[in-house]
Amino acid sequence: MFPFIVLCLAGVAALWVVRKRPASRPRAPLPPGPQGIPLLGNINELAPKDDTPRWKFWRDSLAQYGPVSSLNVFGQTIIILNDVEAAVDILDRKGSVTQFDTDLTMPKMCGWGEARPHPGDLGHWKGVRSNLKREMGTKQAVSRLHPLIDRTTRQLLWHLLEAPDNIRDHIGRDAAGFFLNLGYGYNMAPRDHLTGKEDPFYELTRKANSLFWEIFSRQDWIVNQIPLLQYLPACFPGAEFARKAKEIKGSIEEIKVLGLKVVQKMARDQTTLQPSMLARLLQDGAPEPGSEREAAMMWSPLELYLGGNEAVSRFESAIVQPKVTDEPARQAVATFNSILIAMALHPHVQRKAQDELDRVVGPDALPGFQHRASLPYINAILRETLRWHPPALIPPPHVSNADLMWNGYLLPKGSYLLANIGAFTQNAALYKDPTTFDPVRFLARGPDSQSHTPEPDIQKFIFGFGRRVCPGRFLADEMLFLFTAQVLACFNIAPKVPGTSEPKWLAGIISQPGPFDLSIEPRSRQHEVLIREAGKETLATAQDAEELAKLAV
Repeated sequence: MFPFIVLCLAGVAALWVVRKRPASRPRAPLPPGPQGIPLLGNINELAPKDDTPRWKFWRDSLAQYGPVSSLNVFGQTIIILNDVEAAVDILDRKGSVTQFDTDLTMPKMCGWGEARPHPGDLGHWKGVRSNLKREMGTKQAVSRLHPLIDRTTRQLLWHLLEAPDNIRDHIGRDAAGFFLNLGYGYNMAPRDHLTGKEDPFYELTRKANSLFWEIFSRQDWIVNQIPLLQYLPACFPGAEFARKAKEIKGSIEEIKVLGLKVVQKMARDQTTLQPSMLARLLQDGAPEPGSEREAAMMWSPLELYLGGNEAVSRFESAIVQPKVTDEPARQAVATFNSILIAMALHPHVQRKAQDELDRVVGPDALPGFQHRASLPYINAILRETLRWHPPALIPPPHVSNADLMWNGYLLPKGSYLLANIGAFTQNAALYKDPTTFDPVRFLARGPDSQSHTPEPDIQKFIFGFGRRVCPGRFLADEMLFLFTAQVLACFNIAPKVPGTSEPKWLAGIISQPGPFDLSIEPRSRQHEVLIREAGKETLATAQDAEELAKLAV
């Protein structure tokens, strides 16, 4: 019986591949690309056979075909954009047609499809995007969040001082606490150092995060290839995907419901009410049960917390098996780690940044947002870190909702459109000596104080394109600024072992540095006192965790 089922499924899969192939010759040629093999197409050209990063493999192996090339894998057309101007033209200027998302079945079964842009069903997505834009979609909106960003950064300084050997853990945990506070007004409790017990809301979101990564990081969800299988009962032999989808959906619903209960309780007890995204949305009035507004309201803070992980993984789930690290990192967290490593590897850059901070702010205070306009070198370090090692080397695909013509080539409806960010940032025609870490490239004056034409600003493409541009780009920029300025003002950063070379960068869903031991020490006794004084008021308590336990019961 089971071999018969397998044979039937294989037949359905083959039929699906054949139906995906164009029925007739296109009215214009596709962008050039390598010749594929029957049925499988360009499966051999999709990913390298060694540990070469995919962005570099695509840049080099497809260079002979020009700035835009095409692949076909299992009948799916994939357009690779290796040129930034082509990406801007196709994804920005034609954004009304290329704003859509991959239409995978497994995420929908898990409940994740509600907040994604699919043709003919943009209501939920537009609602979530509208909420996120209101919260953080402009510099003015993000300025309201400056006190929370400052508090989180000072808390991180304290943790780095107290336990400098756990740098990545501190960065990841404090970032999670920031987003829980921003989304729900929830103050995450510190870890119990005797028992190792974590804050319950943090544990719940970590579990959801881990389950969530299973949705997008596994290639073998057969239901993504054969959507009809979604109607099989969970008890059906081999229907692991149905059982896993039920588990993930339940975890997501638990966070949504519990987060709402937290905010509603705070609203009833005005003494504990904390400003948050969900609280501000509820100020507009309770939504109609089952309405699009309710769905968007419940999804928005969760999208805020998980969305950075989800976005960059969708393509790899659809086409290839990614290399996933044990502890998935957000894009901002990956960049925090990259900044520290860049400073350790380039002490002359670190000294110059500290000289600027000492001159503008002085040794007796922490830099703040009010100093940003007077710290051009710090700002240049941020941009150079994002260019040097972007966290999302290949961002999530856009999907065209109609045939497009570009420079005489046809980009067919349903094509996956992929911008090769790594190729942009390492393009020697745009950035001189692109493998060199040099913040001066973004300044109007060079090291000799002579006028200097800045190289292209990576903000043009690093946060995405068109209607799918990252809604949190202004928030990420402000968080990275304050982290960089305050850490460099207070600490000296070096490799723990002098002479250690640059780490290997993990070519997973989010590009992040591999193991690299850092020495991070206060610049002076005066700076240590400054960190302790600044961090006192940020120390968390377990009060919110205790209240959460009552709500969960």
